[in-house]
Amino acid sequence: MIGQLAPNELFILFDQCAMQFDPHTNCRTMKIPGLTFHALGEVGERYFTEQASKILGGPAEFFMDANNSDRFYLCIGAELVNHFGFAMGPVEGLKIQALYPPPPQPLMAVAPQYQPLTPESGYGSPVEAPQNPLWAMNQLNIDPNALGEPSPQVQNAVPVPAPAQAPEEPPRARKDKNRVKRPPNAWILFRQAQNRVVMQKNPGMHVSQVSKTISEMWQSLRGDDRKQWFKLAREKRAEHKRLYPDYQYPKPKEPEK
Repeated sequence: MIGQLAPNELFILFDQCAMQFDPHTNCRTMKIPGLTFHALGEVGERYFTEQASKILGGPAEFFMDANNSDRFYLCIGAELVNHFGFAMGPVEGLKIQALYPPPPQPLMAVAPQYQPLTPESGYGSPVEAPQNPLWAMNQLNIDPNALGEPSPQVQNAVPVPAPAQAPEEPPRARKDKNRVKRPPNAWILFRQAQNRVVMQKNPGMHVSQVSKTISEMWQSLRGDDRKQWFKLAREKRAEHKRLYPDYQYPKPKEPEK
């Protein structure tokens, strides 16, 4: 899918993508591969946002996945920021913004709360159960020979095959811990610096509110206060290039045919 789409192709593509909006699962986000997004063009982007806004009942926008430049979302950004703790930041070379997931929270060690079962509390040990059917017959004074031979239907019964086991799924490829990451942009550097400050000033604040506060702080920066972060980002990019001269940005994946 290369180049801009014809109107009829655009209508069909939106109808297919809009099936991701599901009121039963409360899914209000459309995921689009990078190759498809770039093929929309300005007219296609405007058509998609207008139609999605009507379906969602609010201002829908395109966002790029901050962790995957080949993935784009069409949704109401304020919902992800307010309810799920996402943050928005600029993308170099694009008019749209990127969606950044909320920072991970430290796990709290919680001692398990349970009451061990004992015979006194009504738990019977499996050892007490009869392991041999003849033992149970003797306890009930039943003669095993008096039961007779099994019926012909039972003797000729076709054994039921054991249920087939599902094939094992291949192990998922693990992320390479030694993979060289992209140099951080101005928004990432600002967020990393302000995240701990906001949490220290507001202990107990929910992670979604922390992300929203930092995003508002970033949007309110003006003049030199904002330029210093872009300057720091250029320095980080230059240092990254010096350390990894052969590094290249990952290319968008080709769609499977």
